[in-house]
Amino acid sequence: MTAPRETTTVGVRFPASLLSRVDELAAHAGLTRSGAVLLSVSAGIDPVARAVDAHPANTPQETHR
Repeated sequence: MTAPRETTTVGVRFPASLLSRVDELAAHAGLTRSGAVLLSVSAGIDPVARAVDAHPANTPQETHR
C-alpha cells in the first residue's frame, strides 16, 4: 500500500506527510500553499525540509526532522 497523497491546487501530488513541511515553508515565506509547492518543485523535495529547518524562526529546539 502506498502512502496517502494529497493533490495541491497546482495539481502536484505530494505525500501527505510532506505537505505539513510545504505549509510551514508557505507560512515562513509568506506564500500560498501553491506558491510553496511551485518553489519546492523547482528546487526539489529535500530543499523544502532544509528551507524550513534553516529559517531563522526555527530555533534548534523547534527544528523538525
